[in-house]
Amino acid sequence: SPKHCRHWRKRRSIANARRLTRKGLIEFSEGYWQNAKKHLLKALPYSDTPLINYLIAARAAQEMGDYTLRDHYLREAQQSMPEAKIAVELTQAQLQLANKQWEQALATLRHLQDLAPKHPYVLKLLAKLYEAVKDWSQLINLLPELRKHQVISKEQLETMQLQSYLHQFRNLIAHRSFDEVVSFMNTLPKSLRHNPFFIAE
Repeated sequence: SPKHCRHWRKRRSIANARRLTRKGLIEFSEGYWQNAKKHLLKALPYSDTPLINYLIAARAAQEMGDYTLRDHYLREAQQSMPEAKIAVELTQAQLQLANKQWEQALATLRHLQDLAPKHPYVLKLLAKLYEAVKDWSQLINLLPELRKHQVISKEQLETMQLQSYLHQFRNLIAHRSFDEVVSFMNTLPKSLRHNPFFIAE
C-alpha cells in the first residue's frame, strides 16, 4: 500500500543517511576532507545525528582552509541542537586556537566561561591560549581556578606556575618597572619565594 511504501522509503533513506555518515567519518579520519564534507552533508536530510555531521564538516572545512564555511557549519550545528551550545562553542574555540585566531578564540572562551565558569576544558583551553600569546598576568590569575578544579596534574600546574611567574618577572625587569618588581616579589606564592630559578633571576 502507499503507506507501507512511504515507510519503506523512509527507512531506506535513514539507513542511507547512516551509511553516508559512517563513510564521511572514515574519510575524515583518513584525511579526505572534501569527500568527508560532501558525504556528511548529503546525509543531513535523514540523519539522526545532525550535530555530529555539522561539527565534523566544520573540522573538514578548517582542514581545507575555508574558515567562512567552517563558521557556517558551526552555526548550523548550533541551530540543529540548541542544547549543545557548549559543545559547539568548544569545537569553535579548538578550531580557532588551532588556526591561531587568538582574538576570536579569546572571545569564544570568555563567552564559554560566562556560560560554564567551572568547566575544566574551558579553563584548560584558556590556559593554552594565554601561554600561546604570552599573557602571563592572565595565566597567573587563572592558576587558582586550574588548581581548584584540578584541570591539570599537580606536576603540570607547578611547572605552569613557575614558568608564568618567571616570564612575568622578566617582563617587569625588561621594562625597568622596579617598584612593580618589588610589589610582584611580595605577592609570590610561598613555594616560589626560595625557588632556585627565582633566586638566580
